Amino acid sequence: MVRNVDALLPALLKEEIELVVTIEHEMMKSAPLKSEFLGWFPLSLIVRAGHTLLNGSQTNRQCNYPLISPGHFSSIDRWPPYLRRYLSGPLHVIEDYGVAARITELSDAIWLSSTFAAMFEIRSGRLQEIASPKRQKPFRFKMMMYSLNRRSLSPAALVLEGMFQKQLGALTQER
Repeated sequence: MVRNVDALLPALLKEEIELVVTIEHEMMKSAPLKSEFLGWFPLSLIVRAGHTLLNGSQTNRQCNYPLISPGHFSSIDRWPPYLRRYLSGPLHVIEDYGVAARITELSDAIWLSSTFAAMFEIRSGRLQEIASPKRQKPFRFKMMMYSLNRRSLSPAALVLEGMFQKQLGALTQER
């Protein structure tokens, strides 16, 4: 299933799925789940190649471009100011990363995601990341795997967990 946490948690609790891979999430922490840290993901602002925000002309102003996100976000107080200023436009929640990438490529929207999710589009030159300020550490978040407390992971899920950790390690090395 490719869905947001609000839909995945009930499916996990009903044992319709075996595990959930998502960012560290308060909702997941409050459920009877075990969690495994998979690695760190950078939080990125991704736009189409040639977007006006890439030339740095709007460095300190609020941006009202449409914002695409895989889910709703609430507590942005701890996010760096350089990121928060891009979040004032209308929010469009799109769970499908392929669709989000395509809409970003064909519009002025800002995709709040990770360069890891848009790696192929960035490498092909269709999408670009809005760089963080020079002295600002890139903002990142924990990628986690959640499963039921009362169940062991299947052999396939254990292999998948190892693959995720290995791939995240490789992606982190590339940055």
